[in-house]
Amino acid sequence: MANSLSIVIPNFNGERLIPKFLPGVIAAARKIPWDWEILVIDDGSTDKSIEMLESFSDIRVVRRETNGGFSAACNTGLAEAKYEKLFFLNTDVDLPLHFFDRYSEYFTDPNTFAVTVKGCQYATSKWIDGAKLCDWRRGFLRVTYNYYEDEIKVLSAQNVETAQHAKGLLPSFSVQGAYFFTTKARMQELKGFDELFNPYLFEETDLAYRALKRGWKIYYDPMAVAYHELSSTLNSVAKKRKLKMLGTRNRTFFVIKNIQDSRYLCSFLFHYGARLLFLNICYWKAFLEVFERRKELLQKRNFEKKAVRVRDRELLMKFNVKNWKKCAIQKGSNG
Repeated sequence: MANSLSIVIPNFNGERLIPKFLPGVIAAARKIPWDWEILVIDDGSTDKSIEMLESFSDIRVVRRETNGGFSAACNTGLAEAKYEKLFFLNTDVDLPLHFFDRYSEYFTDPNTFAVTVKGCQYATSKWIDGAKLCDWRRGFLRVTYNYYEDEIKVLSAQNVETAQHAKGLLPSFSVQGAYFFTTKARMQELKGFDELFNPYLFEETDLAYRALKRGWKIYYDPMAVAYHELSSTLNSVAKKRKLKMLGTRNRTFFVIKNIQDSRYLCSFLFHYGARLLFLNICYWKAFLEVFERRKELLQKRNFEKKAVRVRDRELLMKFNVKNWKKCAIQKGSNG
């Protein structure tokens, strides 16, 4: 059936998280009136994750023998999923009972690639994820900005496709990798997550950007809410220094692979070169890895260049946080 859903959950050493969050996911899935499955991809866990997962009768477990990282686990889930509609979900997320009530409306527009949902902090219910906006600063793309429903009337009027707006869906620059809906066909067309970004960080931005440059759309549903135990997954496997290094490396990969506009490339080269001159260790390590993988990066860059339907500048200006804020000020003053 068209609305059947595969819920794909990558897991690595989630012994503490599985009993805390998986029962809520199962309860929400049982409210779906169509066929569904919960597919947990165990990414080489060394704790008691498998033993715990086997105690749940409503899930299917696929085991990876070695830890390949978030993108690799998600791609295994993509290959194994039985249904066309997909929902990618982290192990540290709680879902309300009626979370899946609206997803059948998301993909009536064939140009829709993904729908991301509102994220709240698990402990406090504070908003942490909305529709995504971006900025280009100091040679890199930044996707750390959100807008929420209390800003929608002001910010979204000139940026919304009417049909999706009627459903309460708002345009978004990216998805939150911890919880988003997509389709198997579109994911396969993109060849899934790029495992270049393993073990994690910036892989969902790369995925979303490639989709947008093909002319597809990403939306945000403020009525679907997920509760995220913030950073618990990453904090259990990484330290701040490693996160900083991975972030620098993966943002560098992203620019070399995806950005074609000469203005942004010049900005990147100027700021990156300055950091190398000042002997920034993170940037030197990233530079050396880029050099080692230069052939792979250039192949990916050429592949993406052939698929472009929307140019970098058009996307980065449309979703630029400064432009949206300017729009909000102008609309507010015209009252």
